[in-house]
Amino acid sequence: MLNENSVLVFSDDVKQFFYCKRKVFYRRVLNARYRPTFKMKFGKEIEEEARIPIDTGEHLYKSYYVFDESLGLGAVIDAVIIGDGYVKVIEIKSSRYSKRIDENHKMQLALQVYLIRRVFPGFRVFSMVYYYDINRFEEIRLDDRHFSSLIDAVREIRDIIVSGVLPLPTDNPSKCSVCEYRNYCVDI
Repeated sequence: MLNENSVLVFSDDVKQFFYCKRKVFYRRVLNARYRPTFKMKFGKEIEEEARIPIDTGEHLYKSYYVFDESLGLGAVIDAVIIGDGYVKVIEIKSSRYSKRIDENHKMQLALQVYLIRRVFPGFRVFSMVYYYDINRFEEIRLDDRHFSSLIDAVREIRDIIVSGVLPLPTDNPSKCSVCEYRNYCVDI
């Protein structure tokens, strides 16, 4: 039997889980190939191109990898700014599509913040979105509800991976039209 923490869960798994649980199944159980969507390609481009402003005394790290082996949790964070006694966890976005952050991205940030708090105990940790095209930061408030949901989600993600059982599809079928796995879901 697998140790609960021997099944690694990454922040991208959490983001996909809250979009549609089947995406976790296709990625982690079937290792299914997919063609990146336009928004996926666009997101990668803006992450690479973004010039994130920092204040004096701050240090910027892009594609910041954080991992907690004891918990079996990891993340690659778009950007991290470390200052004197604080850390900003940053998701890079474009305001072109929306100035609202979806719940699946908030939950991804929740895992990233959780891991950063473990790496930087005693530091204040902020979760933020940086809209690169309008050069604006927006703080994303995470509360106990997010962290409680995160614990349940990690448990369920591990169950999906270990059991190999296809989860039910999302309750919102409009998501399917832009999903990279739409061709796999023949029952939708």
